[in-house]
Amino acid sequence: MSRPDHERISQLFLEVCELSPEERANRLDHECADDPDLRREVESLLEHEGDVPQILDRGALAASADDESVPERIGPYRILEKLDEGGMGVVYRAEQERPLRREVALKLIKLGIESRQVIARFESERQALALMNHPNIARVFDAGATEDGRPYFVMEFVEGIRINAFCDQHRLNVRQRLELFLQVCDGVQHAHQKAIIHRDIKPSNILVAVVDERPVPKIIDFGISKAIESIPGDGAPATEIGQFVGTPEYMSPEQAELGGGHVDTRSDVYSLGVVLYELLSGSQPLSSEDVRGAGFPETFRRIREEDVMLPSLRLGRDDTLPSLARARRAEPATLVRKLRGDVDWITMKALEKDPARRYSSPAELAADIGRHLSGEIVLAGPPSKLYRAGKFVRRHKVGVVFAAILFALLLGFTVTMTFQRGQIASERDRASQQAVTAERTLELMVEMFRRSNPGASQGDTVTAREVLDGATERIEGDMADDPVIQARLMTAVGTVYRNLGMHDRALELLERSKERLDSLLGPQHPESLTTNNVLAFMYFYRGRLDEAEVLYLENLDYTRDSTDGDDVVVLTAMKGLANVYAEQDRFVASETLSLEMLETARRALGDEHPLTLQALKDIGVMYRMSGRPALAEPYTVEAVDKQRAVHGPRHPHTLSAMNSLAVLYMDLGRHEDSERLYRETLVLKRQVLGAEHPSTLATEYNMACLAALDGRSEEAIATLRSAIERGYPAWRMRDDPDLAALRGDPEFDKLVNRVSSTAAD
Repeated sequence: MSRPDHERISQLFLEVCELSPEERANRLDHECADDPDLRREVESLLEHEGDVPQILDRGALAASADDESVPERIGPYRILEKLDEGGMGVVYRAEQERPLRREVALKLIKLGIESRQVIARFESERQALALMNHPNIARVFDAGATEDGRPYFVMEFVEGIRINAFCDQHRLNVRQRLELFLQVCDGVQHAHQKAIIHRDIKPSNILVAVVDERPVPKIIDFGISKAIESIPGDGAPATEIGQFVGTPEYMSPEQAELGGGHVDTRSDVYSLGVVLYELLSGSQPLSSEDVRGAGFPETFRRIREEDVMLPSLRLGRDDTLPSLARARRAEPATLVRKLRGDVDWITMKALEKDPARRYSSPAELAADIGRHLSGEIVLAGPPSKLYRAGKFVRRHKVGVVFAAILFALLLGFTVTMTFQRGQIASERDRASQQAVTAERTLELMVEMFRRSNPGASQGDTVTAREVLDGATERIEGDMADDPVIQARLMTAVGTVYRNLGMHDRALELLERSKERLDSLLGPQHPESLTTNNVLAFMYFYRGRLDEAEVLYLENLDYTRDSTDGDDVVVLTAMKGLANVYAEQDRFVASETLSLEMLETARRALGDEHPLTLQALKDIGVMYRMSGRPALAEPYTVEAVDKQRAVHGPRHPHTLSAMNSLAVLYMDLGRHEDSERLYRETLVLKRQVLGAEHPSTLATEYNMACLAALDGRSEEAIATLRSAIERGYPAWRMRDDPDLAALRGDPEFDKLVNRVSSTAAD
């Protein structure tokens, strides 16, 4: 069978786990003769028998409530109908006749699971609920046991529906959904203050009823809750360490760890984050298919490790976006915008895999939502354009920027000193020049560190952009007396701007640096050539192909016949020029140059050098653009595999190669593979580079192309508009064949004209 039935797996596991090893083997031989997948799943559970999730509680799965009839009475309560059932209990709607008449919900422990452990857990539930006194938690009225010893408790009957269904039926907008969710957070916070963790928060355990014309959510079913500390008067043992408790789709990563992990209030915060995600986007971060479509070890690995897509991104990629938007009283594009930013980051902070990075309590989560609703700055993410510096930079604050600048300056300084040989006639002059350069570089770095020090005169930690802008001001002002050093440092800081995605500022600095280096050192000087390559790449990225071609050709004319030329400078120019030719549809020239560059790079730099790996990817891009995707695939796949092996799965070069492979799959018609890889790449790019980094926006552009090819025009245009509004220069839109289906659409034509006018400016 392609996807084993979890109920059948559970039943067979429970049947064989009490048998001896020999009896187990015989039973599995008999039951799984025609179903090797079933046997593999059961044997996987048996290998971890002591760690099997509590959701597979032997008693809970040994008997089904479907096999028992609805009783007429339980204690003094007349049973009206069965409402629901879970792993441990059956819930009935009942009528209390004395001392007062009212409808109640009665939960009865399931037939056949009266094990001491489960009963103790049920007793803990009764005590936990008795401690609750909150308008958003269902109250407990009574508790008892049937004649055959089966415990039950009686609680407030909530005549409501699941919170997600309520929101959709009443077409609550985003703000109304957040306001309703705040009440849920308040209820869970109350439980935590009573030393109780729910551990199974999900929409079916949050029922919403209308009271005095306002919606009131009620949290039910603390049956698998865990006391943070012992409950007074409760002699029952706490839930055993090493058990899994919860519903997989809503389970926190620490609940999905073998050995049980450390479950505390932040586990409920994670589950609240899943509920919030679902209320906003209409789907769970990890769907039922994601977490239940594999064996238990794989299911829990996915919960612990798989990245979550931003709610706005999930919503924007959903074919049902129009209907989801109608249910939230918004236009599709407007709905995506409402989630983007604060709401995205609040939800993602609640869903952090690492509990230490999560909100510490439901109250803290609710407070951040309140700040968003009142227009204040939220804790979940910076409200400014610091996002452009990337998530990695945001996580480590300005320190990473300092490290990047330090590395760039020191690298530039080292390369400069190496290139000086043969260029300066006098060793004395060379030593003097080195000393001056080192001194001025040190002055600049000291000033940057002083400006970034929280204890400095300005009092606050500055942003990455402010640090770089301050460094630029100092270079332009204080170093005007030494234009060579000034130009060198302009190139270094311009490169850092480029790497952080601040391309406008990078382009300005690099153009000024090139002009000065050409004038002071000459266009053939190694430093001039290096700056040419960086500037040419910027021109290429901005669609200024003719200007990029001129610079790359100049570099090759100056260096290819030189016996002491730098391999990296030459190969970078070859690589860049081949890419320009491909964009100009000059594929014969591009192919010749690309293959020559790859062969030279392997010989001169080795198979694992960054330029060699980038060449593999670029050749794949060239073949794809020339309409030969079959030739492109082996190069692109090799590039992805080697980038992962050399740099790891989260390195920007790896992500670039993954994006290229996703584009290739799109051209090959493998749209499902393309969509999967795009989504994986985009999640990682948002985490590593930031949501507004040009590389991240480029992947969004590619996903818009895929949506257009699949006939999802509205989604494609919304994605394009979003990328362009955040700075992506989609200058290829007008002639991109992947967007042909959008031509003639007024909204698309408006975007094309907007980009064209910007490029002309």
